[in-house]
Amino acid sequence: GGMLLLASYLKQVPTDQKVKLYGYWPQFYPSIIKEGTDYLRLEDYLWRWDADWFWCTQIFPGLKFWLVRWLCGPHILRSDIYKAFNDVMIKYVLEPLRLNKNEELVIQDIEIPIAEAEQYIKDFLRVCPSAKIGKIKLRRKGMPTLAPIWLCPVKGTGSPLMPMKEGELYINIGFWDALEGKETEGGMAAGRINRALEELTVQRGGKKTLYSAAYFTEEEFYEQYNGAAYKVVKNKYDPTSRLRGWYDRLCKS
Repeated sequence: GGMLLLASYLKQVPTDQKVKLYGYWPQFYPSIIKEGTDYLRLEDYLWRWDADWFWCTQIFPGLKFWLVRWLCGPHILRSDIYKAFNDVMIKYVLEPLRLNKNEELVIQDIEIPIAEAEQYIKDFLRVCPSAKIGKIKLRRKGMPTLAPIWLCPVKGTGSPLMPMKEGELYINIGFWDALEGKETEGGMAAGRINRALEELTVQRGGKKTLYSAAYFTEEEFYEQYNGAAYKVVKNKYDPTSRLRGWYDRLCKS
């Protein structure tokens, strides 16, 4: 199942309705499992996901409590703060103590041609068993517990380094979770699930956005992201390779 979210502008809120204020309380993401209409100010609409990093604050159990969120306040309940805190915890606590040695972070935004999207999602759910071994869940009374997947229609870009079919419709598939089980043995070093998703993306003619962990070989990477065009620019503006190459920065950092 799924939930379709639509938005439109209104000059005035109906007299029998109130403006909803999401943020430190109530949280926005639990509301998406319920049908209905909310009225938000434009600023609140644009930032509605940020106080819970979409739904990823589930990895911080205390943030489900009203009092904790009130004590934190809006200056802490922000995605950039969560990421900084999470990075510090991984670098200075989890990795030194090897507490996450078999945990794999699956943080992906992938563009799939709309004709291939249905099958990709089926394959995705097979390869990435988040409902079973992940930390992020959405629960609706009377229905099985599910792992949320973000679906958003986008048009293919004409950017030479993100080669897609320009103007054609793709589905952006967003997924953010931490998984741990036999499927993730070896953790991020092995990247078993991430690697499998990269292979599925190539098979379905999609493109993975490059803001998270990537496991392509150098040959695969430049084949998928128009390495020939990149190397022309690199040779022109950095012929002595004073700066690290694109592949090294994105796949070896």
